[in-house]
Parts: sequence; structure tokens; C-alpha cells
Amino acid sequence: MKAYIPIPEVLLSAWLQRLDDNIDTYAATLNISPAMVAAIKAGNQSAIDAIGAVLAARSDLAGKVAIKNTAVASAVHLVRDQVALFKKQPGYTEAIGEALGVVPSDNPFDPNTYQARILSAVNTAPGGVVKLRFSKAHGNISGINLYYRLQGQTAFQLVGFRQNTPFLDDTTPLAQPNVPEVREYQAIAVISDVEIGIPSDIVAVTVR
Repeated sequence: MKAYIPIPEVLLSAWLQRLDDNIDTYAATLNISPAMVAAIKAGNQSAIDAIGAVLAARSDLAGKVAIKNTAVASAVHLVRDQVALFKKQPGYTEAIGEALGVVPSDNPFDPNTYQARILSAVNTAPGGVVKLRFSKAHGNISGINLYYRLQGQTAFQLVGFRQNTPFLDDTTPLAQPNVPEVREYQAIAVISDVEIGIPSDIVAVTVR
């Protein structure tokens, strides 16, 4: 009979703890030696501690990423508004704009080095609805392919192609109903149905 071992780390930690709590009761019945019981408990505790440390680090990172995203969005919004205003001032010149870095670069568009951008991700409704804000920073870009994964997973799953900026919704349901999860989103720019350039920075959001 194949052994049952849960894969999600939160469930795995609880499973290991349950085994730890009950193995003494059944050790003699199952002919498990005291030395083996001790070895199992030591290994389980090491794994439980390691999983707990990783989960805590991920939670801390998700919080810091959320703070960063909010701070960046606020700063960019303020600067964008101010740039629009001071470009209308009589004293404004292109030289000033270049010195402040608020005029477009003369560098030609390079699809190999273009990086897609997700500006923010916010859980807007129960059950898994996330509103994301992204940017097409060049006219050649058709849109983005949006990907997500649950924090702790390695492979991203395609949500779909999105064309219209600045907002898009991901309505992927929660992996386990009513169980909050941390999702990581990444975007890749698309030109004429072909992915190009560098994937965006990963944006994390807690979804309920």
C-alpha cells in the first residue's frame, strides 16, 4: 500500500507533528524500536522547524513586497503628476527634462532586453479575485502573458493573455476554498503572439 504523505508544506508540517504526537502509542504494536522512534521524532522535528522557518520568511517577504509596491506606486503617481505640471511651465526645457530623467530615451526599442512590468496586485474580492496593474511601456508591445504560482511552488501557470492597460483581473479560484494563499505573479511581454524580452519582477499578494 502506498504511503500517504501530503505535499503542501503547511499540511506536511501538521502531518509530521501528528505522527510525532501518536507514534509512542503504537510503537510496540507496530514493532518500531525505541531507537527508531527517537530517529523518526528527531527527523520530524528538524523538518517541522525548517518548514516553519521558510513559511515565516515567505510571509515576511510578502509583507515587505507589499510595502514596497505601495511605496513605489505612490511615488510614481506623485512624480507622474508633477512631471506633467512642470513640463507646462515657461521655464521648462528639454535640457532640464534630460537632467531630471523625465524625457524618453533615444535608445532604440530592443525586444530582447525589454522587461514587462506589473505595477501592483490587490485582492479585491473573496474567493481569489486579484486586480493587477501593468504597463506597456512601448508602443510595439501587444500585451502581456500573465502567470501565477502559489508561494512555495517552482513552476508558473499561465493565467492568459492581457492586452488592455492599466488594469486586469485574475479570477482564478483559491486552491483550497476559504483557505488564504500567497500568490506570486509574473508577466512576459508579447508582440504578435510571441513572448519577448525579460520576465517582470515577481509580485506577491495574499489572496482570501
